[in-house]
Amino acid sequence: MANNNPRTEQLKAYQFQKQGDEPLSDKPIAIRLPKSADQRIREIPASKRSVLLREWILMGLMQMEEQELTGS
Repeated sequence: MANNNPRTEQLKAYQFQKQGDEPLSDKPIAIRLPKSADQRIREIPASKRSVLLREWILMGLMQMEEQELTGS
């Protein structure tokens, strides 16, 4: 039978912290990468990896929007 009153206080230290002003989405996005890219990304320290991946995705979105505006 499931515990209706679980103890979760020990998990609070591991909760995701939002980066910047905008809160993080409720669902993660998962993609498969070429093995060489996956290996290089996994070599980045875990403490920096998610932040860098978010920054790279946002930069890519900004470049895509810029190209749409300029018609390139």
